[in-house]
Amino acid sequence: MNLGGFPLGLKRIVSVAISRFDRWVIGLKPRPTTILTPVSAWNKAILGEETVTKPFSNLRYFVIICALLPWSDGSHAATCVLPSKRAAVSDVCGRVINPAGERLNGVELSLTSESDSATFAVESDGVGSFSFGPVPKGDYTLHATALHYHGAVRQIRVARSSDKPCTGRIVITLGFDVCDTGVRVKGTDK
Repeated sequence: MNLGGFPLGLKRIVSVAISRFDRWVIGLKPRPTTILTPVSAWNKAILGEETVTKPFSNLRYFVIICALLPWSDGSHAATCVLPSKRAAVSDVCGRVINPAGERLNGVELSLTSESDSATFAVESDGVGSFSFGPVPKGDYTLHATALHYHGAVRQIRVARSSDKPCTGRIVITLGFDVCDTGVRVKGTDK
């Protein structure tokens, strides 16, 4: 049996389980039974052959499949908790990073007003920083997208428009799946 794609520990567990299962089945010493299917009945009638199977022959594969089922891709759902609370900020600025903490440049960011659909757009600079400049008060949706990364979305509220230098409270993490991606606002999210 080929278990090439599985870790060495799992290979050992499965091989021990198979050998113990085989010893258990052999210990039961099942009585061979004749099962006639249309094909085997034809073989017996024409060729004089008889099909004999053991009652536990397919049970071995069922046990193996049940043992390997938790490692299948279908059992690993992408379940993660993302901040859903609208974050209040005075300035829409910050930095864009990947899950390893490296700053990403050239990330396209857009800020869309929920009241009149006005859209502001910027790109992150060479050190991953971005700033939308002075933005009117209101509710917005912040989008961040980059090639080969999962896009991030967050609802924010600009509480007051400020001409002061940006404090950079927004940290956008772009990952390869939804659980690696998110927008964190310092002081609002934990």
